[in-house]
Amino acid sequence: MIEISFTSFNLSEGVFWIFCAAVSIFATRFKIAPPPLWRLLALDFLLFGVTDFIEAYYPVSFFDSGGEWLFALKIICVLGFFACLAWYLVSRIKNHLNKKYIFQMYFVERGMNPARRPKGAPLWNPRGAPRGKAPRYCTQ
Repeated sequence: MIEISFTSFNLSEGVFWIFCAAVSIFATRFKIAPPPLWRLLALDFLLFGVTDFIEAYYPVSFFDSGGEWLFALKIICVLGFFACLAWYLVSRIKNHLNKKYIFQMYFVERGMNPARRPKGAPLWNPRGAPRGKAPRYCTQ
């Protein structure tokens, strides 16, 4: 089994979290989640990595007296991760509901029944139908 010192482990863990922060900053280009969420997540990863660097060289463990502030920072980071997860899930649910609503309104405004689509046909045309024309499976 590979033996690794406490300091080396915390340093490598800090590098990993800072790498995750860099990936989160790069991920703002993709529309998976709102860009402010990615920035907050990157800040959270960065702070978590910094706490690991501090933990590597701070002479007192965060469980001992005098290290409570480091423990509090780690708790804040973990709560930040949960807040980012909740924000992401809420944004995904809202995005899904908005697409479903837009899909239904597209056909209802044109007097068509969206429930009459063939089995297996997509609920949402990602490329969008041409203006004024419905997909061919939605006939009256």
